[in-house]
Amino acid sequence: MMETTDQITPDTSKVVNRDTPDVSTERAAAVKELLSDVTTAKAFWSKQFARMRKDMKFARGKQWPGQTENDERYVADIIQQHIDERVAAIYARNPKVVAKRKPRLEFQVWDGKQESLKEAQTILSAVTSSMIPPNITPEMVMSTIEQAKGVLDDVQKAKERIDMLNKLGRTLEILFQNQLDEGNPKFKIQAKPLVRRAKTCGVSFVKVGYQRIMSRPPETDAKLKDTSDRIAELERLSADVADGVVNPGDAEMENLRLLKADIEKQENIVMREGLIFDFPRSYAVFPDEDCTQLKGFVGARLIIQEFIFSKKKIQKIFGVDIGANHTAYNESGNRSKKGGKACVYEVWNMETQMVCHVCDGYPDYITEPKSADSWLEQIHPFFVLSFNDVEDDEDIYPPSDVEKGKHIQLEWNRSREGLRLHRIANRPGYVSAQGVFPKGDKTKLMNHESSEIMELEGITATGEGKIGDKLMAKPTVPIDPSVYDTRHLSEDFARTMGSQPADMEMNSGVTATASGIASTQRSSTTQSDVDDLDEFLTDMARACGQLLLCEMSKDTVVRIVGPGAVWPEYDKQSIAEEVYLEIKAGSSGRPNRAMDIANMERMAPFLLQIPGIPPVWLAKRMVGLVDETLDLDEAFIDGMPSITAMNGMIQPSTGDPATDPNAQGAQGADNKPVAGAGQPGAQAEMPLPTGV
Repeated sequence: MMETTDQITPDTSKVVNRDTPDVSTERAAAVKELLSDVTTAKAFWSKQFARMRKDMKFARGKQWPGQTENDERYVADIIQQHIDERVAAIYARNPKVVAKRKPRLEFQVWDGKQESLKEAQTILSAVTSSMIPPNITPEMVMSTIEQAKGVLDDVQKAKERIDMLNKLGRTLEILFQNQLDEGNPKFKIQAKPLVRRAKTCGVSFVKVGYQRIMSRPPETDAKLKDTSDRIAELERLSADVADGVVNPGDAEMENLRLLKADIEKQENIVMREGLIFDFPRSYAVFPDEDCTQLKGFVGARLIIQEFIFSKKKIQKIFGVDIGANHTAYNESGNRSKKGGKACVYEVWNMETQMVCHVCDGYPDYITEPKSADSWLEQIHPFFVLSFNDVEDDEDIYPPSDVEKGKHIQLEWNRSREGLRLHRIANRPGYVSAQGVFPKGDKTKLMNHESSEIMELEGITATGEGKIGDKLMAKPTVPIDPSVYDTRHLSEDFARTMGSQPADMEMNSGVTATASGIASTQRSSTTQSDVDDLDEFLTDMARACGQLLLCEMSKDTVVRIVGPGAVWPEYDKQSIAEEVYLEIKAGSSGRPNRAMDIANMERMAPFLLQIPGIPPVWLAKRMVGLVDETLDLDEAFIDGMPSITAMNGMIQPSTGDPATDPNAQGAQGADNKPVAGAGQPGAQAEMPLPTGV
């Protein structure tokens, strides 16, 4: 039978304290002081935050003073096009990650020379075969054997450790790649706006965390696809029922009944753990005023993240009902008496290395200060991406691409708007003396049909006064193209932003040489941005590798990676300090297959002559350059001869013994002249780098 609302038993274990917290004087003073430090830091960077919001609107196309949605003033948004092109060139795909080991001196006995290793092997082989020279005493034999065994044991132990770390690194690579695809939405879908945000606002952030089973991270948008959120909502509603906040006739009661019934009937409750990535707004993360460099938060005492939550969401995440004990905020994050939101700050204290949550206007901690749940070398989980870093003692926030190109964009708009107004002013018009034509005549002259015979009152029936004497064309000012020319703006934009003039203006005067030079300049600018992104992703991947090694259980790793996974169960932190993830340079950018294939063509003749290089590996590399989705293992049969060899075995008869290949032996078909044999074609010109 369906459970009715009055049959729901409140869960008294979920009772939430909804009264004004009774805190000690010292505790209240500590919370007040912390909130004061946070609001002071927020006010200190308020000009930078206001600039970010203006740049966002400017890139959106709102570039005229007082511009409205129906504004007809001319806007050619070259800034937005520039940002789109940069994002496409910088981040085209998820990066490839490579696990590396920190350089270490693994050998204690062996000196690292191959001669010493071979000598030790030779000594033990001689002892085994009893080929000991007669002039060698037993004491010398034992000493030599011990030294040789020590060298070989040292090499064996080091090799086993290196092999274990290499396999662990491969496990970590597969696991991290899986985590990038596990989020909802996926990492790439959020990473492209991350790069766009850095271009638009000057800086963007990624917050890396680890979601455990039934955890409650405040990053509500960064969660794995499981049932945790639904269970959290069920707990909140149950607490409201237990506290008497929800009455039997309320809509919340029905929501509780439906949610509870749906969860109870599910046979498999999916709970997951793993990495989560949060992408906060550029103005939602900020340090205190002591910070001297944004990357790495050099000199910062506090690092703050701002959340604008409803009271229900605060209760759902933190289990605290703040009631009316808070300062009201609106949806935009501004204080407002009519706002129904609250402002929660997550504060990372770099001096005490603890984190807590406080709410503006609430007299107690939302969560008490404590050490971070997950271990990271840098303590805090924030990573900074910026491209236009400058040295400025008064402003640590770098300028955005919008700020760099804003003046050129405005001048472009003004030039085109002036041309537009000039063309409108030069539209055909006529002039007459006042009172010559009544209103009806003017309407006919303005709106007449083709070939219409118009009868005008302003002209007498006798024809006195020709219409040409009473009506004349208005004078116009010819348009001078040089006044509204934007070619100099294209050149300025190219020098300032790294874009090619031909990208914005079809100028027949641009020569191929000039276009090539501009392309090289643009490639250099793009490569600089790619380097900044690679450095940012490497720092983030390294922290993610540490989190995975320290937090994820071996059972979960084996389930994701496979039974061959290697994972430490003890001393995880030491392993995390020894094996780290690094982003392969340029792997997130747009692939340049033409360059990769040209490079392989140059290397292939040398690779074919090097002993020990397997043909299958070479074939996989060459096939992968053409199409990464092709799987050579599906087509490869071990031991099968090549197609060329099989064709050589089939020797068609010509009927003439003098030319019949079968009369010339098994290699007869290969002895005939081949057109162009031994004359390789010319190597194609080296393609330009990616982004050109």
